[in-house]
Amino acid sequence: MNYGHIFKAKIGIPRTPESRQPSRWPAVFVVGGSFAFAACGTLDSGSNPVTDASVDGSTNGSSSGSSSSGSSSSGSSSGSSGSSGSGSSSGSSGSSGSGSSSGSSGSSSSGGSGGLTDSGATDADNLDATDATPLDSGVEAEPPPACVANDAASVVGITSDGGACCLFDPLKTAPGACGCGVPDVDTDGDGVPDCNDGCPKDPARTQPGPCGCGVPDSTPLCLVHRYSFNLSTDGGTPTDAGADAGSDAGAAATIIDSIGGANGTPVNVALTTNGSISLVGGQYVSLPAGIISSLGNSATFEAWVTWTGGPAWQRIFDFGSSDQPGGIGPGGVGLTYVFVTPLNGTTSSLRGAFTLGGPAGEASLNNIAALPTAVETHVALVVDGVLRTMSLYENGVVVQVSAPYGALGTAAQNDLAGLSGLNDVNNWLGRSQYAADPGFDGSISEFRIYSVARSASQIMASFVATSNGLPAQ
Repeated sequence: MNYGHIFKAKIGIPRTPESRQPSRWPAVFVVGGSFAFAACGTLDSGSNPVTDASVDGSTNGSSSGSSSSGSSSSGSSSGSSGSSGSGSSSGSSGSSGSGSSSGSSGSSSSGGSGGLTDSGATDADNLDATDATPLDSGVEAEPPPACVANDAASVVGITSDGGACCLFDPLKTAPGACGCGVPDVDTDGDGVPDCNDGCPKDPARTQPGPCGCGVPDSTPLCLVHRYSFNLSTDGGTPTDAGADAGSDAGAAATIIDSIGGANGTPVNVALTTNGSISLVGGQYVSLPAGIISSLGNSATFEAWVTWTGGPAWQRIFDFGSSDQPGGIGPGGVGLTYVFVTPLNGTTSSLRGAFTLGGPAGEASLNNIAALPTAVETHVALVVDGVLRTMSLYENGVVVQVSAPYGALGTAAQNDLAGLSGLNDVNNWLGRSQYAADPGFDGSISEFRIYSVARSASQIMASFVATSNGLPAQ
């Protein structure tokens, strides 16, 4: 029997006035005596058919090719549904008289998707719902397998295909060379990630030499920076900043580094006494950025100071960064730093501290008492990046050695292991990374930085040689 007309039959989903859910109406047409289902349209509340791409495309693609006859020109009547396209259709009606007919779906290029059309798609493949590469309209990649914890303490999980994955690192899906929580960064561009590079800021080395990183192996004592606060001896004018063994007097004086050339700048203070600088009321000395982290993971800091007393948390020195943009300037808290304070507010004693992870990651050392006042005292802090320990000295005698500090810090601190991880943009004598901390009240007659972790006997030798001399070893 030949039915020369198209009719619709309502099936499936009831519609209630409260929910105003649309009803689904499959279009059924008869061609040459055979029934075929065309697009599944949607009737809105006004009984006007509209296209539902997310459903109709799937229906069209799977059913339109089932038409038993392509000779009829009625393919154009269901062409709108056929345009949704499907590569999954068997498409036996390829001879249909209309290219837009559902009968032509065999020529669709969407391939294997059942004609699914996602109207919110990002790329041309219209498959964001199952698309692992929504910006690429080419062949779709599989979505990444789920990452599942091995146990409650894990930061590294396992995927369904057996691979390792990062549970809590938004920047990594796999541990990579440095593990989860640590970026695979190669600062010096030598092909070795910083986490595996013993000299991450020295492209000529991947392991420290006899004098560490960035320093010639023949450097005497591995002493790389020395500030003696001497007035000018070059015969120039007081403020000519001459490059001599001393510093030029005046408010704009340069604090000379007689060994490394990393000259400092006094802030709000002038050199007025030969051989020392007096600081009070927030005065300080600013040293060049990067002079600590470039040495590698180990260093020794020595100072001869006379403290006049005052409130807790003053700084003899503090090298690192704060929570301000770029880490520059004092802030609410310090983020990366190494410092010595003559009096801490927790144990009321001399303290040395180091962190790459803010206050929560801080490793600290304490003496049993505060620094003596009104007398010159030799203070030294040794950071050993190989052993991951710190040692604090007063007048040549060790007062405490830390446990390995990597266990106290963040994942980054555990892997970077030492001072190369400092963002040392604020290198200060007499000033803290914490804006609330007071400045140092007292004088400094000598400040030295060595590029290695010096031993207990070498620290004692420095103390014996005094601030005016150098040790033999």
